[in-house]
Amino acid sequence: MSEKTSFWTKHGLTLKAIAIIVLALLLLIPKSMIEDLIFERQSRKQAAINEVGNTWSRSQTITGPILSIPYLSHIRKSTGEVTTVKKTAYLLPNELSVNGNVETEIRKRGIFEIPVYQSDISLSGDFDLSELDKLNIDSTDFYWDEVELNFGISDLRGIASKMSVQINQQTFDVEAGTQISHLISSGVHVAVPNLSEKSSLDFITDFTLKGSSYLMISPLGKQSSVHLTSTWADPKFYGAFLPANNEVSTDGFDASWHVSHLNRNFPQAWKVGEHNLHEADFGVELFVQASNYQQSTRAVKYAILFIALSFLVFFFSEALNGIRVHPIQYTLIGLSLILFYALLVSFSEHISFYSAYFIAAGGTILSIVLYAQSVLKSWKLAGMMSIILGLLYGFILTVISIQEFALLVGSIGLFLILGITMYVSCKIDWYGIGKKNE
Repeated sequence: MSEKTSFWTKHGLTLKAIAIIVLALLLLIPKSMIEDLIFERQSRKQAAINEVGNTWSRSQTITGPILSIPYLSHIRKSTGEVTTVKKTAYLLPNELSVNGNVETEIRKRGIFEIPVYQSDISLSGDFDLSELDKLNIDSTDFYWDEVELNFGISDLRGIASKMSVQINQQTFDVEAGTQISHLISSGVHVAVPNLSEKSSLDFITDFTLKGSSYLMISPLGKQSSVHLTSTWADPKFYGAFLPANNEVSTDGFDASWHVSHLNRNFPQAWKVGEHNLHEADFGVELFVQASNYQQSTRAVKYAILFIALSFLVFFFSEALNGIRVHPIQYTLIGLSLILFYALLVSFSEHISFYSAYFIAAGGTILSIVLYAQSVLKSWKLAGMMSIILGLLYGFILTVISIQEFALLVGSIGLFLILGITMYVSCKIDWYGIGKKNE
């Protein structure tokens, strides 16, 4: 026996193992291409969402109302001269009540489905004008004939009905735009006539508002109460406050918030300084449970596990049964495992994610098992491969389905897989294989 032949018989299996590891790492390149494909499809879906938002209406944030009251400010210079400057004081509601019934529907752009809504909104409440006393402004310096009530609506294209405001039992049509753009960038306003420091101010307005993705409310009242109902069965409540009460069922949701002025970091009335009125915003998103792209992204992270275990089965078959598997055959198996993710993404765009998963996994397992039987010349080994892949695909599906415990279950599963692999490998006399071959 030549020295070259002796070296290969002794160390051939080790060199094959090194080659397989390198091949598995190289297969991470097409894996990254699959991840790029998922990202590209996500981008297309986001573009579809933006397109629907541009034609229907974007996400909506309702702010206000805010009472703006011009006044005359007297400034004494160092020379003793007094100058007057016209400024504006701002007052927030004492009580604010917001009620909304959010009716949803699905709009399609190509193969993508985007939820939109049309909501009937009612705002009511009152202003306590005695809060202005805290600003140390003489009542005679107020321009009571220039008072305005401002409502913030983030996308005015969403106003789907005539909007008017009832102030102290009188009804007024609103005007587009807002005179306090530094506080409310987009909205409507209405002039408040016949107001004085001794007056009270009650208001109520009802209108229909269209939007998409989410609906947010700014709790500007000293006491703010918000009640939203909808037929959407998968709401996601978020923002500065979660609902005090909420009921979610297959028929929709019913949620209520109660927020005090002590829960936010801006005053009820002010005349100087800027305040971020949106820091306390809260609301609801028309949430789509873990989209197919999110789930596919989570699944593709386990690609190296599929490749490693499949290669191990073939490698152990070589070691234990003397069957030689060519690197090209390893490559074809690895590519088949990678194409599973392309099948998963493409199918899940048209059917449910779980149906797509079973179809893609079933096709992949069938092709690899038939190929394994052809290569290994054993239905027993091919059957073992089918069991391993079936358990592995089932394990991954379980992990990506339970978001809260995904890390725990995944870690335990990987630990068990490694333990089983170590147990099987310790049954092999690696040095004995070289001597046996020699």
